[in-house]
Amino acid sequence: MSSARTPASSQLALDFHKCSQDAREKYARTAAPAILGRLIRQQRERNEKNVIFGRDSDQKRRLTLRLGVLGVSAYDVADVTVPRTYELHPGEKFRAGDRINRIHVISHMDIFHAIRQMQHIVETHDKERKEADHNLLLMEDINAIMIELSCGRPDPDRIREVRVELESILNDRQFISVYNQKAKDGLSSAVRFLKHAETSMRAAFDVSAGSASLSSARLWKLWRFGQMEKIDAFAHLREFSMRIRRDRYLRTLFSDYAQSARQSPDSAREAILANNRNAREATNLIAAIPKGKDWKEEAKMLLDKAISGLPEGKEKGLLEFERSRLENPEARIRKMQFLASLRYVSRSLLVRDPIYIANELKNTKDKYMKNVIRFMRKGVEALAENKPELAAWYFERICQSI
Repeated sequence: MSSARTPASSQLALDFHKCSQDAREKYARTAAPAILGRLIRQQRERNEKNVIFGRDSDQKRRLTLRLGVLGVSAYDVADVTVPRTYELHPGEKFRAGDRINRIHVISHMDIFHAIRQMQHIVETHDKERKEADHNLLLMEDINAIMIELSCGRPDPDRIREVRVELESILNDRQFISVYNQKAKDGLSSAVRFLKHAETSMRAAFDVSAGSASLSSARLWKLWRFGQMEKIDAFAHLREFSMRIRRDRYLRTLFSDYAQSARQSPDSAREAILANNRNAREATNLIAAIPKGKDWKEEAKMLLDKAISGLPEGKEKGLLEFERSRLENPEARIRKMQFLASLRYVSRSLLVRDPIYIANELKNTKDKYMKNVIRFMRKGVEALAENKPELAAWYFERICQSI
């Protein structure tokens, strides 16, 4: 492709790209704080109590909103409900500013997965920005060449080289978004115009039309940048608020563990170390439920085995309730809802398991949790070695570090 590029077209592309890249970098630095500030300001005007202090991954206080205002329910850390939206294909008549059709889905997860999901949204968008910026450089470079070609009698070989490179961008991975889909449509249109120009008597006109389609694709990409900033701002607010809910839960949990380790070491050791085993068995129970219509009889036997191994508590009570429903011939049991109850039991056991919590905290990469993770592992090791006083000391250090 470089052989087909003249110094003038190359310099034009680089100058244009530098200008647009500087604008995008400035937007990336200022857009997210501006959007966050606007969301907080709007809620403060409605009800000042909706604005609270959250916490970021460096344990710094950050202004955010209550989880209820953000659409998240986290009363039970084992059953955090997070609404998610998926964009539908816009169709050919979609234009900038039109309403995007979406479907809304409620996801159920524990508090640790919920925080990680918010981080994953931002990380995915960061990766998309880097790839999009690279593609925009190529698109702007190619567009400068197409403008030059449309000013005279273009050489079919040069048009073919431009089309091949444009097709390489078209074949790159596309992140799911209406704006990305429309940008892909613009690229496809530009490729079609170039392919027709290779044998057309009006090659300059076709190349010019392809340049217009390519400019349209570039604009859709830029609008996608703005959309990602808005989504990231909302994800940050949720993350800041959920981190406060998680840390309060951890302080309460390990304060109880420290007290139990001192007052009744044997029962505390058995209860804490059994959480991971019971959670794994509950997960295996879900996988063992047979497929097809005749699943209830096998599910009864699997539930009986799981109930016998669980201590008294809400998890055992929920499994017993599901077992009684299977016995009731008048009960209308949907398998999807039945499995959702089993997944909740598994999550409810996991969020009390120090090893599971330590692994999840490691995945979130919160800097201030580094010592907390170490204390959790040391506390479990001390319990396994029958050193309840040492375990209680580690659990108390967890409460002090959060």
